[in-house]
Parts: sequence; C-alpha cells; structure tokens
Amino acid sequence: MREIKFRLFRANPSPKIIYPVKDMFIDAANGNVCGFIRYSEDRAEIRQLDLIQMEFTGLKDKNGKDIYEGDILRLANLEVITVSFKSGKFLGIRKNGTTSLTSLYWTYAEVIGNIYENPELLK
Repeated sequence: MREIKFRLFRANPSPKIIYPVKDMFIDAANGNVCGFIRYSEDRAEIRQLDLIQMEFTGLKDKNGKDIYEGDILRLANLEVITVSFKSGKFLGIRKNGTTSLTSLYWTYAEVIGNIYENPELLK
C-alpha cells in the first residue's frame, strides 16, 4: 500500500512547485484544488486555487527522491520519459509509447525535473 500525498504547481504569480500541501483539499465533485483562506469560530472561507495537483506514485528514484506525476525521469539507458496518471494507473510516457511503472524498473531511474518547471528537458 502506497502513501497518498500530493504536491502542487502554481503558475502565477511566479512558477513554483509547492511542498507540502497544507490547508488545501481536492473538491471530489470536480477535481479542483481548493484552499482555506480565512478561519473564524463559525465559518471558513474556501476558494478555488489556480494550482495543478500531482500525485505521488509511491516510488522513489535511484537517489531516494519521491517520483510524482509530472516528473521527468532519465532511465539507465539515458532515455527521458515523463510520469503520467491515466486510466487509474501511473505510466511512463516515452516518444514511442508508454510503459507501466514497476518498482524494480524505476530503481535505476533518476528524477531530473518536471514538466512545469523544466519543459526544455523534453526536447
């Protein structure tokens, strides 16, 4: 059983990955990221935030770094892939198709960036 955790990407005012997620939740009805803005004794103001959520895969790279959806990985053969979540599972997206994530395979991979802060790594 894997640990369930998320990181968020904020595009504005300046691009940034946010760790850890605090005072935020995912709206189950629409999947939007929301946050508690102000608290009082009898109410909380909640606002939809302009953030992109990325889920932890439950795997770590060869350096012990957590692998999240949206990460860019360099494999042992120097191939560069991105991590995606589709059809209820995590996949590695390559130029010529996809591959499933298995813990043995990814022990030789290295996180080199993510699709939001380092899109140039995909070229």
